[in-house]
Amino acid sequence: MRSEDVETGPVVPKPPARRRSPTLARGTCVGRYVIFDRLGLGGMGVVYRAYDPDLDRRVALKLVRAVTQDTTARLIREAKALAKVSHPNIVQIFDVGVFGETVFIAMELVEGRTLLQWNRETRPAWRVILAHVIEAGRGLAAAHAAGLVHRDFKPHNTIVGADGRVRVLDFGLARLAVARVGESTEVAPAASGRLERPVADAEADADSDDEDSDDTTRPAQPADSAVADDEPGLPRIVVSRITGTPIYMAPEQRRQKVLDARTDQFAFAVTCWELLYGERPFQGETLKHYADAAAAGRFRPPPAGNETPSWVRRVLLRALSAAPSDRYRSMDDVLTALAADPARRRRKVAVIALAALAFAARGRWQLGRVVSLLGLLAIAVSLLVDMPTGLDEGKQAIAYAGVEAKLIEGFYAQFCA
Repeated sequence: MRSEDVETGPVVPKPPARRRSPTLARGTCVGRYVIFDRLGLGGMGVVYRAYDPDLDRRVALKLVRAVTQDTTARLIREAKALAKVSHPNIVQIFDVGVFGETVFIAMELVEGRTLLQWNRETRPAWRVILAHVIEAGRGLAAAHAAGLVHRDFKPHNTIVGADGRVRVLDFGLARLAVARVGESTEVAPAASGRLERPVADAEADADSDDEDSDDTTRPAQPADSAVADDEPGLPRIVVSRITGTPIYMAPEQRRQKVLDARTDQFAFAVTCWELLYGERPFQGETLKHYADAAAAGRFRPPPAGNETPSWVRRVLLRALSAAPSDRYRSMDDVLTALAADPARRRRKVAVIALAALAFAARGRWQLGRVVSLLGLLAIAVSLLVDMPTGLDEGKQAIAYAGVEAKLIEGFYAQFCA
């Protein structure tokens, strides 16, 4: 017996191999679209660069495997719903139809790099990273407003185009969120040992274009009928299979809980953390350990020397809460928090104070006004130096707004009367 034949550790069953979609030859017609070449493989199908002769333009053509007629109907319905969403940060859907046993989706062809590739290759400052992820978040928010939950948001599914614009793509796992409990997702169950896989393998899978590796599926536990409806106004879905990329999944997505837009919020926060800190927010040798850390809220400390400010981390920590009810109510709220840079508010106050000083220097140096000016400057200085850093972003914004209002009111009362 050869030494390499000896098992030295526990055997982890591998998921059954899924049937690959056959590669279409150049020149093949799918509906009116002419295939050029293959762009990539994913867990839901294959994407080609193609040509639309009717409109004389190149498109990205995605072919998605449909297991049943119900699946086909659902994919078409949801593609049509996404096609109605016209937003600069979402890849536009042009057409949808059936080709053999697959559903094809024609969409905007964007030349560029994934958000993860862009981050690794350019190594931008934290403010630039934040600006890019906020753009992606706007795309997610637009999809949520149309009633769609992405369910597989990650930096690999976000592209930075040659024009610099960020777009969210690959809504292959997206589902229409409905107010009533509805359909199931038709996917093949994986082996029970899937969650025992090392996290390093899952990370490699997430970075790969291998059709068999960029999503995971496994039988879900029975739906929890006791889930509290903590946000009755939010559209939500319940699915009978768990589908997505495990290291970006929210705890409720793993445990077959009710899903809504806050599920995407969790994946968005994992993505932000990964891009800003160069690592994911949780640790674990296996996917199960990683999932347990996420469910328990055991976060990695920020790496030493990282320049991302603490207020950004506080926003992400809330969005990464294990319980959806502890997260922000919507993506719009997350984006507002990420855009509320306290340093910018401090600079705004400083500008107001300097404007008052410049106004007074033009000759209106009456004693009473000088005293008032000094008072205004004292307020500005106290704001710049003594503003508590422990306030959450909402309370901090209110505090800044209040002081700014006082400065402006005092300025006009004393110098423009």
